Amino acid sequence: MGDCCGCFLSMSLSSIGLLILIVAVLDWLKRRNQRNASLENQHVVITGGSSGIGKQVGILAAQRGANVTLLARDLKKLEEASVEVRAAAKDDNQKINYFSVDVTNYEKTDNVIQRCAEEIGPVDILICCAGYAYPSKLEDIPLHHVKGMMDINFMGTLHVVRSVLPSMKSRRKGKIACTSSVGGLFGIYGYTAYGASKFALRGFAEALQMEVKPFNISVTLCFPPDTDTPCLQEENKVKPLETKLISEMAAVMKPEDVACSILNDTMTGDFFSCTGFDGNLTSVICAGMSPISSVFGLIIQVCFMGIFRAVGLGYVYYFNRLVKNCAAQKEKLKKAE
Repeated sequence: MGDCCGCFLSMSLSSIGLLILIVAVLDWLKRRNQRNASLENQHVVITGGSSGIGKQVGILAAQRGANVTLLARDLKKLEEASVEVRAAAKDDNQKINYFSVDVTNYEKTDNVIQRCAEEIGPVDILICCAGYAYPSKLEDIPLHHVKGMMDINFMGTLHVVRSVLPSMKSRRKGKIACTSSVGGLFGIYGYTAYGASKFALRGFAEALQMEVKPFNISVTLCFPPDTDTPCLQEENKVKPLETKLISEMAAVMKPEDVACSILNDTMTGDFFSCTGFDGNLTSVICAGMSPISSVFGLIIQVCFMGIFRAVGLGYVYYFNRLVKNCAAQKEKLKKAE
């Protein structure tokens, strides 16, 4: 009798495992088709579209047939970026447009979104890439940068999303991507103010996803690592030594690769979008109560969360050692003076 029960249990577990595998494969095939879906007749609006990741998203969207509108503050850079995006267009009939706007001003942002809809059509996909970083110890950072990062990184995203929502809800369709940072997944030395602005986006995106899901609107929260952009070059000019040493643990990514991840994950409706091994590992460790987007992702989180948590603590321990060593070296230099 015991042998029969054991055999039955073994067969049941095997059947469950096979069923999970089949569901995971079907889910993967569905998601692959969504990633490769054409963007023809889709209106993609990108904030921070004049350079860096935002510009690259515009180029990729144009290559896939989308009508693209770039938003940023610098009109000259916008004009130059629009030429590159137009050159990448799949078809001469695609509409490529741009507007100069400060997304920290809600009234002006809302007016521009209305003009976007009037000139090209309702916004189907919104990708928010506008933002900047000023790394520094809390007591050293100029307060105008603290406010500036919160205004651009968080409020700038909120303003644009708020402007596109009524149209998306009325049409019961739409995709929204908000760009946070790996520094928005866990606290890093030198990013007290920047991290706060990026962590805020996570709470915003999680609550927003719950609000808009009944309207067939998906929300994607992007966590790009250090990426080779003009913003990173400016950031490196003021980055504390401790922050540099921690950042050097991961490779600097190409904006094309990060943009590809953002656009693909937005198309599949993934809640988290990460690039590279470190970014994906950190997103699993920090998943918490965030929405799950794929069967495969669910399996990884459920089966390996404990192991990954231990790995994450190893990273944190190493980062704290770096900071401690830097503090000791600074103390030695003070005594030597």
